[in-house]
Amino acid sequence: MKLTDRRKRRLDKLSETGLPIFITELDVTLTDENYRADCYEKAMRAFYGHPNVKGILLWGFWSNRHWRGSDASLVTGNEFKINAAGQKYLNLIEQEWRTYMTHALSRGGNFDVYGFKGEYQVKVQYNNRVVKEQHVTLGDSPQTVHLHVSS
Repeated sequence: MKLTDRRKRRLDKLSETGLPIFITELDVTLTDENYRADCYEKAMRAFYGHPNVKGILLWGFWSNRHWRGSDASLVTGNEFKINAAGQKYLNLIEQEWRTYMTHALSRGGNFDVYGFKGEYQVKVQYNNRVVKEQHVTLGDSPQTVHLHVSS
């Protein structure tokens, strides 16, 4: 059984409690930064891909202050050089999984969406009351979202 399968099985078991899962103090300690990058990617994909994981906290990132040193870092040295593991992390978070969109509002103005790709439930509130709910999917392609709200 692969490590990713074991992670998923363990996350599924934890999910049976009905409580949200938060991954805390995550670090990968390996001398080879390219292998470390691959391991970070596998862990991040397993955690972000699980519907009950609600957050991930890395324990450290900078080699000069990481409690496990440079073998667990994403950023190296006083010049804060992003190493292979750090670049892999940024590519996942900033490129593959995040979207940047601007949407126009019919009565003027726009709103920008900076979020992770995936499924969302949009709620429009007016005077502390939800007046509209709509399912929205954020992906790679630009899209227009129409929310018709009547007073």
